[in-house]
Amino acid sequence: MPAAAPVTMSARVFTGLFYPSPATGGATCVETRTQAGPQACEHPRMHRRVDEPSAGSLVRWALLLGALPASLALALGVVIAASVEETFGDLTRDLTVTTASPLYVGALSALTVMVWTAGAAVALATAWPARHEGPLARLLLMLGVLTLALALDDQFMVHDGTLQKAGIPGETALVGYVVWLGLTVALHRDLLRARPETSVLLLGAGLLGASLVVDLVVEIGGITAFDSLRILVEDGLKLLGAAVWGVGVGALARAVQREVLGVSRSTDRGIPTG
Repeated sequence: MPAAAPVTMSARVFTGLFYPSPATGGATCVETRTQAGPQACEHPRMHRRVDEPSAGSLVRWALLLGALPASLALALGVVIAASVEETFGDLTRDLTVTTASPLYVGALSALTVMVWTAGAAVALATAWPARHEGPLARLLLMLGVLTLALALDDQFMVHDGTLQKAGIPGETALVGYVVWLGLTVALHRDLLRARPETSVLLLGAGLLGASLVVDLVVEIGGITAFDSLRILVEDGLKLLGAAVWGVGVGALARAVQREVLGVSRSTDRGIPTG
């Protein structure tokens, strides 16, 4: 192998979250290491090396982004438990424990929420370091926000109960999701037409829309027959839609890593390019 042939590749993708580069708007540099020493960044947009964060900075960010929100959630839980005269364990323990239900109760509902959360995490973790790098990253960021909102809605029954108990029509949340999605499409319509990931996102959105239609038809029509079949169709379509949507968001995140952050397929697998 020639002396100048690449030996290893190192891609510092998420360091822009900790050390955003003014020259690249937060993007990171894909550095090629050769036998002759480090070479220039390969991606045309990546022309400045970003050092990896230190252990100290990672701990600080973990405390800020992890421990602090968790502490606030625990404090809120204490306040809620005291205000409704429930034990704190009712908020922290699994539903199957507090209700003495079998382990399989709510299992598919939990799986759906996990799918939503995974899609949101992938989208937001990828889009945030590249947030200043053009419409593709912005599209992923907006889809990540929507996916996170749907995860929270599904977990805490926002449009199915929480808003209604507060005297707000549950449809308000649904309208908000539709408006956000419409704004996302309007801002990126040309990009969406050109992206192959759009077909997967459309399929996922179609399945979710079908689940919502079944829910609305049953609610408006007051249909009570075939209740188990209706629940299977409605919740099954929702789980399928969330899974397909998550794949679409993941594919778009991979495109941002490759096209915006400059992570090549060979780099991703740790395979030398020479």
